[in-house]
Amino acid sequence: MLDAIAPPRTELIESGELFRNIGLPSFDPAVDRAMICGSPTMLADTRRLLDARGFEVSAHIGAPGDYVFERAFSPPPGVPAI
Repeated sequence: MLDAIAPPRTELIESGELFRNIGLPSFDPAVDRAMICGSPTMLADTRRLLDARGFEVSAHIGAPGDYVFERAFSPPPGVPAI
């Protein structure tokens, strides 16, 4: 069982293990889009992961982009807003 306060688990994406396990190619901004929601820490972690792979965030509703994220929460203390 995962600890309720465990850090986000993006290692499977970063290492490529997730994609090897499911038999699909890694994320590609040329063909993939994402909608992410979750805790502020999870959002920041996932956004950094997507940004590092060349994805562009949609600046606001109706703006083009490769991904959108939940904007309902402010980041917790110590987590920079990105």
